[in-house]
Amino acid sequence: MVTQEITPLDSKDMQIVSLLSVNPDVSQEEIASKVRLSQPAIGMRIKKLKALGILSKQWGLNLQKAGLYLGKVDIAAKSIKDVLKRFERCPFFLNGFITSGRNNLCLLLIGEDLSSLQSMIDHHLRENSAVERVEDCIIISASKKILYLMGYTGEKASAGPCGSSCETCPCYRSGDCLGCPASTSYRGKLWR
Repeated sequence: MVTQEITPLDSKDMQIVSLLSVNPDVSQEEIASKVRLSQPAIGMRIKKLKALGILSKQWGLNLQKAGLYLGKVDIAAKSIKDVLKRFERCPFFLNGFITSGRNNLCLLLIGEDLSSLQSMIDHHLRENSAVERVEDCIIISASKKILYLMGYTGEKASAGPCGSSCETCPCYRSGDCLGCPASTSYRGKLWR
């Protein structure tokens, strides 16, 4: 059985996290007035929450505003580790979740267009020997903003970070895929 260590938060901590979630640029003075603590007390609580890894400030690309498509891919993988390793540095990889049930892995992938997203799923997952089954769907809308925490630096190489070359990929050659933004073969518009 998987257990997680839970760090208890009191009502003041929860108010602070809530205020920062709504507006990450809110001042400590404003938080102090709403939570009814002193500004130094707020500063100490924020510092403690950050040190515990409970509170973090992240910047990312808003998927909806950037016009990116989001795919949810449920997988029955023979080797979860191998599949996650293949995607760990992929510019299109949003997140991976080890799951229970019929499938043991769920990936969130993004694409500049639907054809490229589907090509990535077909070529890098359906044809992967570490994958037994793939069930994919496109997320039509989200009730909350989804951020893409870009780890991609803009550097280009002949092959993508997964080791694949777009030039040899049948999806890329047929025009169904825009290619990897980390490769010199990329022909999309977002990551120029």
